Amino acid sequence: MKSPARFGRDGRRRRALDEVAAAIQWARRSRPVPIVSSVMIDEQFPVPIAPRLWQAVQQGLGLTLPALEFSGGHWFLPEGFTTIWDVVDAALRAGRDWLPPQFGTVAEWRNAQIFAAVRQCFASEAGVPPQAVDRDTRLSDLFR
Repeated sequence: MKSPARFGRDGRRRRALDEVAAAIQWARRSRPVPIVSSVMIDEQFPVPIAPRLWQAVQQGLGLTLPALEFSGGHWFLPEGFTTIWDVVDAALRAGRDWLPPQFGTVAEWRNAQIFAAVRQCFASEAGVPPQAVDRDTRLSDLFR
């Protein structure tokens, strides 16, 4: 049986960038969901990174990332983690069988964020888990 963490509807592999976008949006817990043009991790959140946010990203991805570093009264991202591409690489290295990003551009990141927000809306309205919604899902598929 295929794991829902790796595969979407009809057994299609999920996109790593979509999953990172969804995890960051879930960690933010803000509505409406902002679409952030920057790929810098610390710019994905309206407040400085803290253990609660970092833990939420990890929970959203279903994996453990290196711990934040604390220095001078402030939390800092772990060494080697500055952009969302670093999080995607960590997820793929951890064995997630997700599709890697195609281009590694800001446009691709924005597209993933938009998809993650739309997927969450569709899933919420249909009463299904977000993993049941992929890029080929039609509303009629969800409300049969």
